[in-house]
Amino acid sequence: RAIGVLIRVPTSIPAVTAAVARAVPTFVMLSELDDGTLNAADNAVFAGIRAQGGLWSLALEPGVQHAEATAKGNAANVDWISAALAARLPATPGAPLVALDETAGWLGDQATHAVAAWASYPGNRTTASWLLSQSVAASWRSLSTPAGG
Repeated sequence: RAIGVLIRVPTSIPAVTAAVARAVPTFVMLSELDDGTLNAADNAVFAGIRAQGGLWSLALEPGVQHAEATAKGNAANVDWISAALAARLPATPGAPLVALDETAGWLGDQATHAVAAWASYPGNRTTASWLLSQSVAASWRSLSTPAGG
């Protein structure tokens, strides 16, 4: 049982293939100034999982070195963890975790950082970050958008 997976500035991320693993909300946070080959590989894994409907989001924090902790990054992590707990924990302790419907989430455009609820998202849903809630969408947008952007 996994409520969610938060992967902050990894050297690699696993290419999960099982549908049950793709259904676990996952947040991958990269640093812009990290090794470009690592970020490219992580982006490719993310793209493959999202193309299969995985409940994954990926954020690239601009202007940040590998493993540099920032207030925006920390805030995004706390917001994501709080939303994952609220969405997935069952009302009855010990009951199965709540399954999430992909269409109930929000989506974030990887290039423009625009966010919208699933139903009103104008772009390609399978290439966008899948976001747990409106609040998570706002913090993802804030984290991903360069200063002044």
